[in-house]
Amino acid sequence: MNYVEKVARKIEGKIPGSLGRLRLETGIISFTFDDIPQSAYLAGGEILAQHGILGTYYIAGGLTDTMQHGLANHSADLVRQIHGEGHEIGSHAYSHVQSAGLSVEEFGDELDQNDAFLADLLGGDHAHSLAYPFGSNSLSNRRVAMKRFLSSRGIQPGLNRGICDPAQLRANALYTAQKNLNHIDKLIETAAEKRAWLVFYTHDVSDDPTQWGATLQFFKEVTARAAGSGCQLLTMKQAALTAKLVRPGV
Repeated sequence: MNYVEKVARKIEGKIPGSLGRLRLETGIISFTFDDIPQSAYLAGGEILAQHGILGTYYIAGGLTDTMQHGLANHSADLVRQIHGEGHEIGSHAYSHVQSAGLSVEEFGDELDQNDAFLADLLGGDHAHSLAYPFGSNSLSNRRVAMKRFLSSRGIQPGLNRGICDPAQLRANALYTAQKNLNHIDKLIETAAEKRAWLVFYTHDVSDDPTQWGATLQFFKEVTARAAGSGCQLLTMKQAALTAKLVRPGV
């Protein structure tokens, strides 16, 4: 990819696919996990359960029963267990590749393959929420996602409030390597005060996480702060159904 193509793709990534106005009666906080190393559920899910929180786990079927960054990823049985506990299973496409480099047809095939994989695991249930692998997407593929999912999430930080793109929701990393509890406190406080939708994401949760994960203590601190914020603690699907997205001018 040459320099011009890189710049064009970066600009395209900021063009909204379909804008709407987000209207919430209270702030919302959602906890999400990508790729799903086993500790995302075995440790992260246990911490969420201590506060009665359900999370959204984005599954890429191609990562099932694999090793990644030296960690064991989810198994088919673990996905069923996560689903059985009431957590939301979202789509992370199938092959865990950057969708910005895929045509509309190729991206659709990725989603179809993952839908079939998840439906087979979950008794016909399908994903209502999408997280783009690596946060990578294009305008054309966001339009595809808009037609198929209640919400789609990237990795651009910030809060979702007012005018937003449901096919490119903002989300904030919970990485111990970037730990900043003061910033997280501010995000949570603003979500409560401004009635915004705050989305967190991470990968593994352990005493010795990867650079893309959170320590047990860090994750406990963030969930405790969220639980005491007065915000609703919802999965991505629950939040999308609760939120009132009104197109400008309506």
